[in-house]
Amino acid sequence: MYPAPAMRMDGQTGYNCAIFRNESKRRSSDIILEAEALAVAKWGPGRMYTYIDPRRILSPNPGYCFKVAGWRRVGVSRGGKHLLAKEADVGG
Repeated sequence: MYPAPAMRMDGQTGYNCAIFRNESKRRSSDIILEAEALAVAKWGPGRMYTYIDPRRILSPNPGYCFKVAGWRRVGVSRGGKHLLAKEADVGG
């Protein structure tokens, strides 16, 4: 989703991946890259971000699928969620 910056209490800007769950046999990172391409096609190049709650993830590396897709951990929320972000360009 592309929320208006004035609506964000955390100061984040860009495309927010608010919900992601892979229940298919496809690689999660491939699905994320596909979603990035769709967002860029709809809204143009820009920053993408998401929060990962490590307490709700079974992996010892929270956000691993996003990291494989090129996202980087850029911070931690007051509640302990990992903030991951990526600058999306025309190439994804």
